[in-house]
Amino acid sequence: MIQAGQYITDGTCVWIVDDIRDGDRVGDVVFHSVLLPGHILADGAALADVSTDYPRLLSWARANNMITLDSTDMGKYYYDSEADTLRVPKADDGRFIEGSTTAGTAKNAGLPNIKGDLGRLAQGTNGALPNGAFYTNGVTPVGFYSGNDVRGWTMSYFDASRSNSIYSDSVTTVQPKALTSIAQIKY
Repeated sequence: MIQAGQYITDGTCVWIVDDIRDGDRVGDVVFHSVLLPGHILADGAALADVSTDYPRLLSWARANNMITLDSTDMGKYYYDSEADTLRVPKADDGRFIEGSTTAGTAKNAGLPNIKGDLGRLAQGTNGALPNGAFYTNGVTPVGFYSGNDVRGWTMSYFDASRSNSIYSDSVTTVQPKALTSIAQIKY
């Protein structure tokens, strides 16, 4: 059975079967409940023999400045001309499509940082010590000393990024509820 995206030759000419009923153009990243004929997963995989098996996708990526020289950039295509492989963008790891004036940027998840303090609190060295997202600036001695016991005041702080790096001062959005589908690229 002939499938969309399949090459056919009669020995003198090569044709590609292109099902245009879906309206997708070569290079379009689309989301559907099933993998459509003539589409490949947008899963960050490397396609082999791309010059012969996926020449239209390679040509499209070159013409639209979607080739990156950084092999770790998962937002664009990475082409290895010596191996004739094309690594496709990775959109199957929970990424959302975000509107922008430029395409091909892969952004990592994050949450805005949460900071605060509890003011000055009395603390002894034999008392509870802060952990996780809480920290202090040390003890300012006041009152008396008894052996190794220091009594004083400390400023206590809360910084969510100290307990998990997903919290950050540079992030301003939060992950919304979502419905998943299969990210795929028309070739």
